[in-house]
Amino acid sequence: MRKVTALITMIAGISLGFGMAFLARPQVVEARASSCNVPKTIGTLRTARADGWLFFEDSGGVVRAVDTACQVKLTINRD
Repeated sequence: MRKVTALITMIAGISLGFGMAFLARPQVVEARASSCNVPKTIGTLRTARADGWLFFEDSGGVVRAVDTACQVKLTINRD
């Protein structure tokens, strides 16, 4: 009886360990295989989002968001 209980406990522990490892794995971000040319006059790259948007800031503090089609979709001016 003790052997059966020990075996069940061991199987439950191993299953719980695999379940926790599966839930704790890092999220995978899929990269897109496209490229484009962004002029240097648009500014310095500040950040990139997982969905492919790039954010640039020029020397005057203007922030521009470039989408996956390499077009400026958003411009933020600062006073």
